[in-house]
Amino acid sequence: MNITGISGGAFYIRALANAVFLSDSVFGYKAGAYIGTSSGAIISFVASVLGVKKMWDAAQIINPMEAISGSPFDSDGNVTAWAKARALFGGFPIKQSVPPILKKIVTKGDFEAWKKRTGAAKCFITTANLDKGERCIIDLSEWGYDEALTWIEASCA
Repeated sequence: MNITGISGGAFYIRALANAVFLSDSVFGYKAGAYIGTSSGAIISFVASVLGVKKMWDAAQIINPMEAISGSPFDSDGNVTAWAKARALFGGFPIKQSVPPILKKIVTKGDFEAWKKRTGAAKCFITTANLDKGERCIIDLSEWGYDEALTWIEASCA
């Protein structure tokens, strides 16, 4: 089975989508599974459930500023006080808006149909369990729609 791994990079979500689209449509590398982290989790989810072409179309309309609450760096490239405080005290760097953005793209019906479809590409996302200091690899087909969106949001955080 071919596996496509997709990293994060919120402001480069279109570039990530382009790389997956080119790999699939131009070079013929058909993934049987996608595994993504952060923005790559979003791309992996949409590519698995809706297919690569629809994922690429969706990525062209996603505005990263809808989800990101602020850059951890100032205009000079220095870490902001906000980012330092987050590092010390915890907290999410996103506006908690990844699920509403994804719900506009992938419906619950789409998700349920994907889970039942024979031969559909698998979707795994990675996140971290900060309490245990462990990496988590989540098979989204084992979860319900809302839980899958929560896992993707955790990966984006």
